[in-house]
Amino acid sequence: MITQADRQFYQVQLDSALSKLERHYGVSFTMPRVEWNLRGRSTLGKANGTRLITLHQKFAAVLGREAYTQTVLHELCHSVTNQRRGSYSRPSSGPWSSHGAEWKGAMRALGLKPDRCAAVSTEDLNKVAPKRRVERFPVYCLCLTPHQVTKAMYDKINRGASCKCNTCKVAVTPRKGTVMNPQAALYTRLAPRPTHSRCCAASITAAGYCSICSEEIA
Repeated sequence: MITQADRQFYQVQLDSALSKLERHYGVSFTMPRVEWNLRGRSTLGKANGTRLITLHQKFAAVLGREAYTQTVLHELCHSVTNQRRGSYSRPSSGPWSSHGAEWKGAMRALGLKPDRCAAVSTEDLNKVAPKRRVERFPVYCLCLTPHQVTKAMYDKINRGASCKCNTCKVAVTPRKGTVMNPQAALYTRLAPRPTHSRCCAASITAAGYCSICSEEIA
């Protein structure tokens, strides 16, 4: 997390940048309120309309003052562009779009490269918020290999929810060797099995060999 000294540093950068933009455009702008309450790993900062900028404490701490200042001023340019347009709603394209020519002009007025996204390494992302590993659990049907489902789905199946396999059309079960669908036995009898034509249509075993001549079937 960042310290009070860090917050004061970024506020000084905002004050200085806003003064530059006011001189550049020849008009006065309202300094947006700053809140440090962003979470997650996808957004470094966000301009909410014309009067609020939300920032990310963990990204600021991991990236350092110099790198994160670019994000802070990036969001200020959004706020100033919104104030110049007089509306928070932005068109999807054109000079007044989110990262259109007007926003880029404000960034260049501050001597910044108008990059839409910040370059953050995977290592830094994991420091901010480690990517969650989704644990999966096996469920069984008439297919040869079990299916893997999320814990939420696994718990639903355990509580009796019906979930059919898209391949064999039989309801899956969390218990190996059991099938919840009463038609499973009928399906097993009717399901076609691969055969070996040279041995009077003898069945091929699960290992891939003819049950009569033991020849391996490609």
